[in-house]
Amino acid sequence: MKAILSLGNVNWEPELAAAFSHPSSKIRISRRCVDGVDALSAVQVHQIDLVIVGDASLRFDSSVLAKLSEQAVEVVAITTTPELWLNAGLTKFIALDLRNLSSVPQQILGALSESRSTPEEYVPTRKMFCVASFGGGVGRSFIARELALAISKLAGSVALVEADNYGPSLIQDLNLPSTTKDLLDVTQSSLGSTAEGWTIPPLAIVEPNLAAIPGLTDVSDWVQLRSPQLEKLWQALRHEYTVLVDVGPVFTSLEADSYPGFNHRDLPIQTVLAGSKNLIFCASANNVSVSRLIGGLIEHESNLRNYEISVVLNRCRSDKVANDFSALVQRHTRVSNIVTLVDDPDAVTSSELTCDFFGKHLPKHPITRKLESFAQKISTNQLVTNPNFASRVIHQLDAA
Repeated sequence: MKAILSLGNVNWEPELAAAFSHPSSKIRISRRCVDGVDALSAVQVHQIDLVIVGDASLRFDSSVLAKLSEQAVEVVAITTTPELWLNAGLTKFIALDLRNLSSVPQQILGALSESRSTPEEYVPTRKMFCVASFGGGVGRSFIARELALAISKLAGSVALVEADNYGPSLIQDLNLPSTTKDLLDVTQSSLGSTAEGWTIPPLAIVEPNLAAIPGLTDVSDWVQLRSPQLEKLWQALRHEYTVLVDVGPVFTSLEADSYPGFNHRDLPIQTVLAGSKNLIFCASANNVSVSRLIGGLIEHESNLRNYEISVVLNRCRSDKVANDFSALVQRHTRVSNIVTLVDDPDAVTSSELTCDFFGKHLPKHPITRKLESFAQKISTNQLVTNPNFASRVIHQLDAA
């Protein structure tokens, strides 16, 4: 978490800064600012998650605090007079104790955690699935789209979200209008809870019961994404939709932090994992892609133990290839839920030319049937369930 320290003229600031520099601190001080106006300018230029203020801080009025909030920047006060900050509209603060400044970083994280607690009536009720891969070119986006369509026929309203910050393609794949709200537009909209429920801006409806949030129209906009906004989006969506998120061709940040982390390109996957326990990994049925899949699953095994893992092996040239690679994945990773899809490039190309769903274009094709069967299983909890990733019982989901 990148922070600004703006405490005013206090003699204990160096000791506090030393506490933040400790290796165990999840907060790193990126800048020290003179006052609220200086802090606001720094936030607009740098990737800042948090501003820390004190009773001697200058020019942190309600207007500056509101502007910081609009940019999804947290503000925490270290204070002996909390009413001073409450009157300015700030609700996150910790008590100043000059004898225990070393504990301030952890206290701030605790204050942020408490402020994010969700009232019971707003706890999400719908499932969220993540479609990921350990490399590109494996048909992950295709599989995500088709699974979303299949689930929408079974589980009511579905939201397909493209969180791929490297090569988003949903707008082109489905020929959506250029004015369609993308991931950044939706996260920057007014998301929140009211007495009537959650407020979500209108989403693009691509099929009955299927809404879509395409990836960033300009991939360079990823620097504008913020953890609090993304977390609120996943929470809001899960009140109205079963959510399926295409998280992109990389999977480097498997363990999501409980607090806003460094703003980097994998931020969407960091935040989405906090609300999802269902991960679907895609790979092509060839030596390179399957080896990359197995290596990734083994490398991140400790972080995956609490997730329900499924694998989709795409472009299987024959039943023998499908069975051989399924057995290889099972033997090395003990992942139990494996779907194999036949290789039919002519059919896929024909569907892509229509800028529509494969399942609509070829409803009786074996690929469509396999993904519909898989959608049925993940929608109705029919997958093999073993909480311990390392001790999953070998079982092939789509028995030959």
